Amino acid sequence: MGCTTWTTRLRNGNKIYDVVFVSSQSALDYSFVGQESYPGVRADFEKSFELLNSLPCDIFLASHGSFCHLTEKHERLLHGDARAFIDPGGYERYLRDSEREFRSKLTGQKPQNRNCNSDDF
Repeated sequence: MGCTTWTTRLRNGNKIYDVVFVSSQSALDYSFVGQESYPGVRADFEKSFELLNSLPCDIFLASHGSFCHLTEKHERLLHGDARAFIDPGGYERYLRDSEREFRSKLTGQKPQNRNCNSDDF
């Protein structure tokens, strides 16, 4: 159950950067309605998104390089872009997309309300 996200601060001269090493927020393999994957999984996801959205982030890193476009950032750094890893927008997009995936999965798992009539039985 759960995962760990790490934060730290880095100083470069007079500038201090907030760094977030976010873990996976993927909802693909979880059941949130009825027989939950584990008791409280939905609440855990909700709490995680609330916390992650509150964190300041200048430098976005992740448990999987693809989440934060690590290869592309590294290439930019190798080609002289000293700010290649400064990516608050990438962090925001990652969270927005992950939360959208979670909400979509949650909505898809909820029973559909419909009017019943005698033909249904």
